Amino acid sequence: MKRFSLVTLALATLGCAGLKQEADGALRAEARSSFVAACGRTGATTPVCTCAADEILRTHTTKQLMAYAADPNAKEVTPIVATCAKRLSR
Repeated sequence: MKRFSLVTLALATLGCAGLKQEADGALRAEARSSFVAACGRTGATTPVCTCAADEILRTHTTKQLMAYAADPNAKEVTPIVATCAKRLSR
């Protein structure tokens, strides 16, 4: 009986972890989309904005990307967008 409880607990924990990963992934995707849309309104192309979003997600938190989506002209974002523009222009 104890073994069954441990297995059930382990499966429940794994299930919750999977749901959390799914929710985190959905939040990251939403933040990415929001940033790309906001960045595009500043005049940058979609590929440049997508590159910048991916770079920000690589080096920052999802919460920071969401903040940058609210202010795509933030001083921290400008060099990332410029680097992506240069990289994509080659």
